[in-house]
Amino acid sequence: VSQWYELVVFTASMEIYGSAVADKLDNNRSILRRRYYRQHCTLELGSYIKDLSVVHNDLSSIVILDNSPGAYRSHPGKESLGG
Repeated sequence: VSQWYELVVFTASMEIYGSAVADKLDNNRSILRRRYYRQHCTLELGSYIKDLSVVHNDLSSIVILDNSPGAYRSHPGKESLGG
């Protein structure tokens, strides 16, 4: 799918762990060019929240695969995109 879409990793994990996992997924193919980690999140009520606008300003063009829909709760209307 990297031929047709920009693939971005945005994890609430610390960079040392998230980058190791992303490196394994990428497997030296350079398909995961942009990566966001815990330091790119906002701590809110004990949870890390992802600001999806850093990925793309048109949120209608973003597909989210996330095990925690609360992680992007600052973007109302995106709940149905969680996977």
